[in-house]
Amino acid sequence: MIPTKTAIRAARLIQQGVQARRSHRTGDTLHRLDHVRNYFDSVWRTRRSLENAQRHNWPAALQYLEEELLSQVRLMQSILEAIIRPLERPALGLPSLRQLLEELHQIEGEFGDFAIKLKERTISATTEPITLEGISLGRFRIELHVDRLRRQGIGAFEIVALDPNPAASNEAVTHPHVNDSHLCAGDATIPLERALEEGRIADAFCLVRAVLDNYNPANPYVALESWNGPMCHDCGISVEDEAWRCDGCDHELCDDCRGDCLACDTIRCTQCLGRCSLCDVICCRDCLVPVGSAQRSCCPDCRMPCLSCDRQWPKDEIDTDSAQCHSCLNKSNPNNLPSLPEKPHDHDIPASLGVA
Repeated sequence: MIPTKTAIRAARLIQQGVQARRSHRTGDTLHRLDHVRNYFDSVWRTRRSLENAQRHNWPAALQYLEEELLSQVRLMQSILEAIIRPLERPALGLPSLRQLLEELHQIEGEFGDFAIKLKERTISATTEPITLEGISLGRFRIELHVDRLRRQGIGAFEIVALDPNPAASNEAVTHPHVNDSHLCAGDATIPLERALEEGRIADAFCLVRAVLDNYNPANPYVALESWNGPMCHDCGISVEDEAWRCDGCDHELCDDCRGDCLACDTIRCTQCLGRCSLCDVICCRDCLVPVGSAQRSCCPDCRMPCLSCDRQWPKDEIDTDSAQCHSCLNKSNPNNLPSLPEKPHDHDIPASLGVA
């Protein structure tokens, strides 16, 4: 149980922070209005230039000035929208000390592990151990830095991992939505900022806990499927040791799924490999070139140019004596009608192929 005097002093600090935050919001609005005036002056100058270009029939200048005007108006529109958003919310009275004391008691009841440090000007509460999709992330201490209420919005919160199990790729990421103790609240950002502005501190703490208790795969700092290391593109298993990378598509691969092109000696994934239609050697798609009358995929060792037309052909479609393709050979000697190779079959690697 927090001593009453400590709670009252904390409530007074929060009240001062909320009051300063509202005053800062008004200052922001006035500052943005100055920007609107400056942009309006720029728009009016562009308007005069546009009128002059129209009068002299300068099409190139007209196009340039219209694009410039559009850019200026859009900037002014974004500033006006930033002014409108806070003004649409009605101004509320400053929360009383009694209300803020109730907020602090509510946080204590919700979390149990609750602390007020007047010297550091922080209010903190600790979550239960959090597990997301089978990955244990441990407990987190939610810290509200009261001095930051004036300017930083949800930046007034710091999220400290008490039993850290950080992402393998970035030790600063202790939760998919926490990087270097800073929370990415996603869709909860605006409700969080409103709760702080209105002095609803308990709601703000509960919103932060809700963000920590859930995983949003749309915007994590590190995805849970890659938490313990990069994920193999072919089999989907996390790679705990150093991953291989496909030279064709840049996907990461585990040791069991990496493949090698026997023609150019590069590392490839299954999708970037195939078999030569003549020798059945495994090669990458860059080395397998469709050639000949049937456009068969051949490796560099199984194709060669025709001496007459200089086109690349499979070796079995080149006459060994004349080094000509069958088409050129028939033109030079109509009586020579060599048999064509059988209809090719599908030489793509099956999904189950294992490449050492």
